Amino acid sequence: MSEGPDKTVELGRQGSPLPPGRTVAHYRILDVLGRGGMGIVYRAEDLKLKRTVALKFLPPELTGDPEAKERFIREAQAASALDHTNICTVFEIAETEAGAMFIAMAYYKGSTLRERLRQGSLSVREAADVALQVARGLDKAHERGIIHRDIKPENIITSDDGVAKILDFGLAKLAGQANLTKTGVTAGTVNYMSPEQARGGDVDHRTDIWSLGVVLYESLAGRRPFASDSSQAVIYSILHEEPPSLSTLRPGLPKPLVAVVRKATTKDPAGRYQSAADLAADLEAVLHTLGGRAEPGRVGRPTSRLWSRRSLAWGALALAVLGVALAVFLRQRSRAVGDPGRKSLAVLPFRDLSEQKDGSYFSDGVTDQVTSQLSRLGDLRLISRVSAKRYGNSPKSLKAIAGELGVACVAEGSVRRAGGRVKVVARLVDATNDRQIWSETYDRDLAEIFAIQADIAGQIASSLGVAPSAEEGKRIPQRTTANLEAYDYYLRGMDYYDRRRKQDNEQAIALFNKAVERDPSFARAYAALGAAYAQQHYYEPGAGATLATSIAMSQKALALDPNLPEAQRALGTAYFFKGWATRAIDCYYQAIKLDPNYASAMANLGVALFNVGQLDEGLKWQQRAVSLEPTSIAQYAFVGDTYLDLADDEEAERWYAKALELQPELMGARGGLVQLRLIQNRPDDALKEVERMLTMAPEDPLSAWYAGFVHLVRGEYKKAEPFLEKAANTGGLAIVYQHTGRRDEAREELEYEIDAQQSFLREGYEFYRVPYTLAQLCAVWGNKDAAYTWLDRAVKGGFPKYRFCRVDPAMASLRGEEKFEQLMKKVQDNVQRMRRAADAPPSPRRGP
Repeated sequence: MSEGPDKTVELGRQGSPLPPGRTVAHYRILDVLGRGGMGIVYRAEDLKLKRTVALKFLPPELTGDPEAKERFIREAQAASALDHTNICTVFEIAETEAGAMFIAMAYYKGSTLRERLRQGSLSVREAADVALQVARGLDKAHERGIIHRDIKPENIITSDDGVAKILDFGLAKLAGQANLTKTGVTAGTVNYMSPEQARGGDVDHRTDIWSLGVVLYESLAGRRPFASDSSQAVIYSILHEEPPSLSTLRPGLPKPLVAVVRKATTKDPAGRYQSAADLAADLEAVLHTLGGRAEPGRVGRPTSRLWSRRSLAWGALALAVLGVALAVFLRQRSRAVGDPGRKSLAVLPFRDLSEQKDGSYFSDGVTDQVTSQLSRLGDLRLISRVSAKRYGNSPKSLKAIAGELGVACVAEGSVRRAGGRVKVVARLVDATNDRQIWSETYDRDLAEIFAIQADIAGQIASSLGVAPSAEEGKRIPQRTTANLEAYDYYLRGMDYYDRRRKQDNEQAIALFNKAVERDPSFARAYAALGAAYAQQHYYEPGAGATLATSIAMSQKALALDPNLPEAQRALGTAYFFKGWATRAIDCYYQAIKLDPNYASAMANLGVALFNVGQLDEGLKWQQRAVSLEPTSIAQYAFVGDTYLDLADDEEAERWYAKALELQPELMGARGGLVQLRLIQNRPDDALKEVERMLTMAPEDPLSAWYAGFVHLVRGEYKKAEPFLEKAANTGGLAIVYQHTGRRDEAREELEYEIDAQQSFLREGYEFYRVPYTLAQLCAVWGNKDAAYTWLDRAVKGGFPKYRFCRVDPAMASLRGEEKFEQLMKKVQDNVQRMRRAADAPPSPRRGP
C-alpha cells in the first residue's frame, strides 16, 4: 500500500535512499541505480503510463539552496530542450509536497561505455561508431546553445538495440544563462577536461569536442591519454604534455582515425574541430573506408560479450570539481625564487629500459638512492624526489623543468636490467645553457648496483663543486644490504608505499617484512616498516598496536644505523600520532641534521611546531619544505593555517588560494577558509564555503564537521545536529542537546568525552589540543572553574587561537568574563611577538 504524499520523499538523515515500494508522485521506487554529489538516481515504475523510468533527486540537504536548485532545474531544462536520438529523454521535472525535487527521465537497458572499457579496448569500428553517435548528439546540443562539459565513458550508454545516448546534463551550460559554477571552482571530470576547462576559464562547445576525443583515444588504446593517481598531475599533463602516440600503443590503426583523435585533442581550441558536425563528418568518412556507412543514431548491433544485456547503472553523478594546472603556480614560484645558483639540483627519474614490464620500481630505486646520498650534502640545494618524480617521461625541455623547480642543474639517466647484469647511463646538465657537465655509462654485474649508485652521487657532487664535510662523509650511505633479494623486496615495497593508499600500504608492509627476513641487518627496510606502520595508523586510528610496532621497527633501524634520517622521521611520526610532542620534534630535528634536504621531515617538523604553538619557528620549516617540495599541495594549506593563527589574514588567504588553485577539493584548505570567515565575522560567507565542501565531498567527515560548526555559530542547532553526528563531534552535539531540551543526553556525551580526553593525557599526550578540548567540554557542562583550569593549561602549552576562541560556541559562557579576557590577551601578545619574529631565517643545522 502506498504511503501518504507528505511521506513520499523522506530520504532519511544525510540522504539515505528511499526503500523499494515507496511512492513518489505517480512513480513507485524499484531500486537505487546510483548516487553522486548532485543526487540519488532510482529505477522506478510510472504508475500512470506503466513504463520504467529513472528518477534523479536533489539531495535533501541542498533542497533549500537556491543555487543548487537552479542547477538542478537547469539540467532538466537543458536535456528536455533536446529531442535527439543520441540524447537521453527527459519526461518532467517536479517538486513533491514535501519540497523534494526530482527529474523523471527515460530508463535504458544496456551498458555504459565505462562498463565496456573495463573489458579492454574496442574494435576500431565500434569505437568510431560510438564516437560518431556522441558527436551527432553534441552537434544537436550545440545548435541549441547547450554545452555538456562532462563527456566521459560513464555518461555514454549504448542501449540493447544499438543506440548510443548521452546522459547527465548536470554540468550543462546554456549560452546566455548565468554561470552557476562557483568562483574558483572548475566543473567537469579531471581526466576528460579540456585545457581551457582545467584552467577554470570560460569554455565553449569545443571543450566537448576535446572530451570526446579523449574518450575515443581511451576506446582505442584501452587507457586514458592523461592518467595519474594525482588529480593535479593529470591537469599538469593535460596542459603541458602530449599523450603517448596511439599508433605506438595500438599499431595498425587507420591513419585517418589517428588524425581525427589528434585534431580533436589539440590543446589550442583554435586548432581543434570547430564543430561537432565537422568531427562527425570525419568519423563517418573513416567508417566508410572500413566498409559501409553507419546509420544515423545507431551503432551496429554488438556481438561481443562486452555488450551483454545488463541493466543500466549510471548513478555516479557526482561533480568532479578540480583546479587550475600545477605548472601555473610552479612558474610563478620559480620566478620568485630568482637565480637558484649552480649548487641547486633536481634528480629526475631514471628511465626504465628493461625488457621486463615491471622493472620501473628498480629504476626508481636507483633514482632514490642517488637522491638520498646527495641529499646529505648541506651545501647542495636538492629538490625532493617527490617533486622531481612528477617530471618522469615529461616531454618538456630540461631548461623548462629546471625553471619550474627553481634549480640550475638537472641529473637524469636510464637503467636496463637483464639477468645478472645492469646498465646505468647517467648525466648531469647545466639547464641554464643546456650544457652537459658530466656523463658516464656503467655496464656491470647486478651485485655492483650499490657501488654504481654511490659513484653517480659522488661524481655529481664533485662536478658541482660540492664536497661533504668530515661529518657528512660519515653519514653518506654506501651499501644498504648485501642481499640482492632483500633489496628487491625493499624496492618493491617502496613502490607500493609511495602510492599512499591503505591497501597498497598493507602490501608494502608485507614486502618490507620479506626484506628483513632475507637480511635481518637491513636498516633501511626496518625504517620503511616504521614509516609504513605509522602510515597504517593514519588509515586505521583505532589500531593502536600499529604505533607500538612503528616505534619498535624505527628503533631497530636506528640501532643498526644511527645515521639513518628515514628512521628518525618514521619514529617522529609515530611519536606525533601518540601526542608525544617533545620526542616527535626531537626526531624531526635529528632527521634534518642527518639530511639537510629532507623536505618531508621539514614539513613534519613545521606541523609539529605548529601544534605546540611555536608558529614562527614552524613557519620557517614549512616554507623551506615548500621550496624543496613545491608539488606538496597540502603543505600550502598548513602554511595558510599558520598565518591564520599568526593573525595575518591576507597571507593566510593567499596560501589557501594557492592550495585550492591546484586542488579545489582539498578540504583542509577549505576548512581554513571557513575559520577565517568566522573570525572575520562573515558567517554567511562561511556557510557558502561549507556548502562548497558538502558539494565536493559530501562523505568527508571534515565537511560534516565544519558544516555542523558553522550552524552552531549561527545558532541553527537542528541543522547542525545531523552533521555533528556524522562527524562524531561530541562537544558540538552536547551544545545541541542542551539547546533542544535534552540535558541528560548532553551530560552523557560530555562525561564520556571528558573521560576519553583525560585518558590521552594519562598516556603522555602533550599537544595543546587535548587541554583546550577539555576546556570546551567543561564550559559546555557549566563547570567554569574546571574550564579555566584546562584553558590555562592549553595556553601554557602554546594555544594560539585566541581569535577562534572568541567565536567558538563552546566558549560562549566564558566570553566577556575578566579571567577569560586576561587569558586571551596573554595569547594575543604571544602571537604578536611570534608574528614579528616570523621573518627571521631558519637555523638549518639546529639539533634537538
